[in-house]
Amino acid sequence: MKEYYVDKPAEIEVYTHGGCTDIILRKSIAQESDEDGNMRWTCEERQMRQPGTISAESVKADFSIFWAVAGGEEPLNTIKANKTAEMSAACRAAISVFPRIVYHNSPVNTRPVPFQEISGSFG
Repeated sequence: MKEYYVDKPAEIEVYTHGGCTDIILRKSIAQESDEDGNMRWTCEERQMRQPGTISAESVKADFSIFWAVAGGEEPLNTIKANKTAEMSAACRAAISVFPRIVYHNSPVNTRPVPFQEISGSFG
C-alpha cells in the first residue's frame, strides 16, 4: 500500500510486545511533491505481526521473504518448510562426502576399501 510521510521513513521498524513482534516494511522510498508543491516522502508499505521476538537484523537479512509474507503472497510456514528442506539437502550432501574425505586423508588406511563399505557403516 502506498504511504506518505513528512520525514523520510525507515525501511524497517520492529516493535516487540506481549510475546509478539510488529514489523513495518517499506520499499521504493522516494521524495516527491504533493499537489500544493510541498515535498513529502512516499513508499510502498506492508505491516505484519508475528509470534515471538524477531530482530530488525533478521528482518533485514530476509527482507524479501518478510515482504512476501506481509503481502499474503506466501505463508510463513511454507517459507520455513522450504528453507528447512533446502538446509537439510545441503547437510545431506556435505555428509555424503565425509566418508571419502576420511578415507582419502587417513594416514593409517593402507588397504583400499570400496566406498560402499565405508558409506554403509554410516547408514
